[in-house]
Amino acid sequence: MANVSKTSFENLQSRLIAETSTDFDHRSEYLHDRDRILFSRSFRRLAGKTQVVTVSGLKTSDHIRSRLTHSLEVMQIASSIGNYLQNEIKIKINIDLIEAISLGHDLGHTPYGHVGERSLCDFLKNGEAHGSFPEKKLKHSFQSLKICCFLEKQYYPDYYGLNLTLSTLDGILKHSKIEESDREFYKKCFESYYPVFMEASAGNTRINEDSYETMKTLFDYCSPITLEGTIVSIADEIAQFSHDIEDLRRLTSFSEMLNFYNKVKDTLLNELCRQKMEEFNLIDIYQTFSKTLEDALNDNSLVMKVERTYTKLILSLSIPIVGNFIHYIWNIDENDRLNYLRQYYTGSFEGLLELSKQLSMEPNIQDALKCLDDIFKTYEKIPTNMKDIARWDLKGKEMCDELAEILYKALSSTGNEINLNIFDSWLRPHLKRSYQSGLEFGEKLGLSDSESIAKKCLIWDYVAGMTDSFIIKEYESFSFKRVEL
Repeated sequence: MANVSKTSFENLQSRLIAETSTDFDHRSEYLHDRDRILFSRSFRRLAGKTQVVTVSGLKTSDHIRSRLTHSLEVMQIASSIGNYLQNEIKIKINIDLIEAISLGHDLGHTPYGHVGERSLCDFLKNGEAHGSFPEKKLKHSFQSLKICCFLEKQYYPDYYGLNLTLSTLDGILKHSKIEESDREFYKKCFESYYPVFMEASAGNTRINEDSYETMKTLFDYCSPITLEGTIVSIADEIAQFSHDIEDLRRLTSFSEMLNFYNKVKDTLLNELCRQKMEEFNLIDIYQTFSKTLEDALNDNSLVMKVERTYTKLILSLSIPIVGNFIHYIWNIDENDRLNYLRQYYTGSFEGLLELSKQLSMEPNIQDALKCLDDIFKTYEKIPTNMKDIARWDLKGKEMCDELAEILYKALSSTGNEINLNIFDSWLRPHLKRSYQSGLEFGEKLGLSDSESIAKKCLIWDYVAGMTDSFIIKEYESFSFKRVEL
């Protein structure tokens, strides 16, 4: 693993709960993390959660990506960047850590993608007179952290969560940017859940308070602390515009995607991008992509070749550009790097470009990042024009909105006790801990009515864990309405 500050972060391989290993296979700490995520129920549920196109409904297909297949593709891209750094630039990379962060980064994603995040944020803020809440959505990256530390029940009753190393937790939390104005909100939430869920397993485990103090400090940093975490965060962005567009084509048609492909082709032809393609010997693959794109207008059998050559071109361009940038920042003074990681985000091309200017990097590095950022901005504009995605966004948000309100009204409570009879009996004690954590959270936020936010935290955890199909079942059960797919 790349070096981090030995004064502040010397224990990043430690866990919140101290363990005595009973394994005889001598697996590394990060390999343990990867396997715990891989075998968790939260990871399996990703197969039923939307990536770009909903995995439920008449418009889907067996070849549409889910959050699970997306996580595997992020792992492949991140590992490729890691191998590039290791083989070409001779930097030691921990591939096990890359794989663990990649597989775990979306565990907390809501049903219907970012629609669910926005819905739960509106629900949490609604009617609350005080408190500093996120403006637009509740970050799935933080919910992933809650799952890994508190909500996953794979090892209950020994302990809650997956008890991952701090390095993996940090990478999962920071794979998506949390604005500075929101970090205190999420930090207080984490501090509220910690005593409730740790106390539940205190008789079976030994809590590592030093690790807890370090974890709280990590909330103050905008970017991942480790090199591997930075690799995964930018790989997540690369995956979006290298793979996800295939799903959009399947939902609509190749003709509707032509505008995007042609814009990318034009972007790659500008002087800066062409120089980079020449530098990395990519002119031949660009010409193959361009020629196939032209021929596909009259030959539908070439559509998948267009997608394949496009993806190869984007990955072949992105990996060395990102690799060289990461190599640069991890070669500067350690304290300076930590200061930059506290202030700037390394998980997006826009963030990398901003940081490159602060570091006064050579113009050719900035130009290369600008090229990738331009391509990504072209991708970001695609979904707004697609009717079926827009309609499913409306349906998904309405279901999340209405179900959360129905559950809130159905919950009755007296003091610190709450009636959870509307839920399965096996689930009640676990949801009660979310409620108790919410009471602590309300106090930390300075709310006059902690009971209200406590019920909302319970519902937040319950709804965020649902798959696309399960939320439909729950919505139909509670609302007595039929959802037409």
